[in-house]
Amino acid sequence: MVVMQLMKKNLRTLMVGLAIIATLSFSGCKSQPVQYGTLEGKVSIGPICPVERNPPDPACLPTAQTYAAWPIGVYKGSTLVDTLEPMPPDGSYSLELPVGSYTLNLEEQMGIGADNLPAEIVLYADKTTTFDVEIDTGIR
Repeated sequence: MVVMQLMKKNLRTLMVGLAIIATLSFSGCKSQPVQYGTLEGKVSIGPICPVERNPPDPACLPTAQTYAAWPIGVYKGSTLVDTLEPMPPDGSYSLELPVGSYTLNLEEQMGIGADNLPAEIVLYADKTTTFDVEIDTGIR
């Protein structure tokens, strides 16, 4: 009998606790839509050939393979969230991400690298942030 009374009391306490948790979980808790900003710019990689000419030799312009060999990671804290994908021939890129602070950095260190990386970038809702990267391959 005592055991039954304890079980009923514990069950009642459990039910009240669950009701409170459910009420707190759903009352006034409106999910906010995720807001996005755009990161865009250009990635310059060079020199590609030992002797640069003006106008540039088409064989010495960056290709999709050139950009792929110098990946630039986009980090939120220490987590890689995306990688820039520059498009030949001018290296332009555009990436839509949730608003917040990000770090851009070369994924692989080859040659001399980029003077302006790593870089801290802040994206704002419905705004475009422009950031250009210049990578020196070290070819002379």
